[in-house]
Amino acid sequence: MEGPSSASVVFTALSGAGPNGAAEPACYLLEIDECCLLLDCGSEPHFDAAALTERLRDVAPRVDAVVLSHADVGHLGALPFAMARLGLDAPVYATLPVCKMGQMFLYEAHRAAEDAGRPPPFSLDDVDRAFKRFIELKYSQVVKLGGKGSGIAIRPVAAGHMIGGAIWHITKVRVRVRVLTRTLRLGLGT
Repeated sequence: MEGPSSASVVFTALSGAGPNGAAEPACYLLEIDECCLLLDCGSEPHFDAAALTERLRDVAPRVDAVVLSHADVGHLGALPFAMARLGLDAPVYATLPVCKMGQMFLYEAHRAAEDAGRPPPFSLDDVDRAFKRFIELKYSQVVKLGGKGSGIAIRPVAAGHMIGGAIWHITKVRVRVRVLTRTLRLGLGT
């Protein structure tokens, strides 16, 4: 039997792992060899453009795929801004409920911010353009990535936290990476 393959795996918490923990938006970068995966792309409810730019400016152009775990602003609120203003140009993988409810969450959050006199740094057209990049997956549906992600497979499984929420199983050859909300477990094997 063949032994586990080796891969370079680098996990960077862009937001969501600081002293405020759950109070911070979720946004992580997972680099597996040459492939860059953005795990969630959350924002604060007030859509602070300076904070979003600081967090995502350097990584957005390098991202090969975005994987979203939940439909709320804390998990996908920065996505329209990053795509419209920071050069994020990658497919976005999410479950069907995250796709549909996420768009509604952003429409509502945009309206609420405007009503409060704090217009967000993106338009509703930016939201619509971002959601055209979504690839809707069912639980346990395996997708094999191409390009720099060749050899990497992603699969959502039910998270149980919110309708459509997902824990993502990310596998490269025989190296498995299981992504949980705010937790990263690395394990070798099939």
